[in-house]
Amino acid sequence: MEIKTKYNIEQLVYLKHDPEQRQWMIVSILVFSYKIIRYNLVCGTEEFEANQFELSAERNEALYLDYNKNKGGDVDAGYYNTETHGSYPGQPAPAGTACL
Repeated sequence: MEIKTKYNIEQLVYLKHDPEQRQWMIVSILVFSYKIIRYNLVCGTEEFEANQFELSAERNEALYLDYNKNKGGDVDAGYYNTETHGSYPGQPAPAGTACL
């Protein structure tokens, strides 16, 4: 039996609901009965299991810009402004880089 998935192992994806819009790497794909497919993701030392509908191959620019605007982040550089707000856990990676 062949099962087709929208995303592949080692592909970089974004979580649609993640306001930081960090890149996650798919490390495994779980297939359950009734065609349920879940993806195991990693970003740095964090792990997450997501449904296919929660993922996107493209970053949601509107969500990302809104997050940085509300947090006072440096949108042009793509990272949180630690000079004005201090560091925090889960600091986003610079734009266009993977969180590996």
